[in-house]
Amino acid sequence: MITLPLDNPGIESHLASLPHDCRMTFVCGDNELRGMVLAGTAMINHMRRNHGLGILETLVLGQAYTAAGLMTMSMKNADRLTLEIGCNGPIGGLSVEANASGQIRGYLKNVPIPIDTPPESLNLSPYFGAGLLTVNRHIEGAVRPFSGTVHLAYGTIAKDIAYYYLHSEQTKTAVEVSVQFDKNGEVAGSGGLFLQVMPGCSETLITETENLLSTIGSIGKDFASGIPPEEWISRRLSTLSPLVLEEKPLSFSCPCSKDRFARFITNLQTGEAQDIREHGPFPLITTCHNCGSHYSFTKEEIEGLIPPA
Repeated sequence: MITLPLDNPGIESHLASLPHDCRMTFVCGDNELRGMVLAGTAMINHMRRNHGLGILETLVLGQAYTAAGLMTMSMKNADRLTLEIGCNGPIGGLSVEANASGQIRGYLKNVPIPIDTPPESLNLSPYFGAGLLTVNRHIEGAVRPFSGTVHLAYGTIAKDIAYYYLHSEQTKTAVEVSVQFDKNGEVAGSGGLFLQVMPGCSETLITETENLLSTIGSIGKDFASGIPPEEWISRRLSTLSPLVLEEKPLSFSCPCSKDRFARFITNLQTGEAQDIREHGPFPLITTCHNCGSHYSFTKEEIEGLIPPA
């Protein structure tokens, strides 16, 4: 992966003043709730830079990255998941992959999102339209992935993921994702909250949690102000008696490389490979759709990869 420099001294200075990106797991009460808080301001800024996204595109894909990161809460070792949305609105769909190590990558199907007028609010429902949300879990050692699909019930990533857990995994779940922009349209803060009800959780605690979440405010705004995730948990969730368990890493990361794309080129069908060898274009530019990295191959490099017919 090629990570492009942010080339924005203001954002670089702001990120340097914030706690590092991470995922933090916790439990509440007598282990009646389990949860994760994710702080990902740097991740979303690097995602935006590599993919060359505008504000609307950053909001959509940033929420999806945050949500996928939160969904790794119970993952271990080489486990990973893909969060996919296919829809008939201008967004078209998206695909995001996250693994147990907190490495996240993914893309929007339509960049830029084709709209006639600038958005008047942060409500994304009109841009999703009707569609499906699919989660594929690849568990280390499993013969095949676990897959679940639900219709988009809200056109809001957080609510639709909560709907997925309720209807596909029969687990009451609350999801909050937030991307906060400053007055210049830059990402100043980004984060999310994931809470799941455990067996035996009392209705009283569920009601208390629902009431709390309705007043909790913007997580992205809080993280933009520099609140560390552990402090956020103790401050915002104090009435739930949270106990922090573990801090886990988080990053915008992709395993692509020029060598990997070279192998793709050598495995092309003979006719297609010979056409590239003879006609180019040169340099041949390949792009990883998951992270936006570009890898360039000269005519000489292509001739070394593809032997003459």
